[in-house]
Amino acid sequence: SRGDPATFQAISRHDRLVPPGQIGRLSRLLTLAHVTHQTVRLPGRAHSTTLESQQPPGSEQTVQELAVRFLERAFAARRVVFS
Repeated sequence: SRGDPATFQAISRHDRLVPPGQIGRLSRLLTLAHVTHQTVRLPGRAHSTTLESQQPPGSEQTVQELAVRFLERAFAARRVVFS
C-alpha cells in the first residue's frame, strides 16, 4: 500500500539467482500499490554487493550513490514527527 516503505533495487540484466523478470513484476506491483520505488538495471550477471560500486549505463553515479539519493528523497517526502 501507499504506506509501505520506499524500495530501491538493483539487479543485473542476466542475474543467475534472481530472474530479472521477477524484478519487473515487483516493480509493476509496487507501482499499482503506489509504493515509492526505483529499479536500477545493470549489464552482466553479477549478484551481490559488487553491484554497489557499478555505474548503470548513462549514469555518472554508482548504485550506492543512487540508492542513497533515492532514500534521502523518499525520507524527505515523509515528514516524521517525534514527540
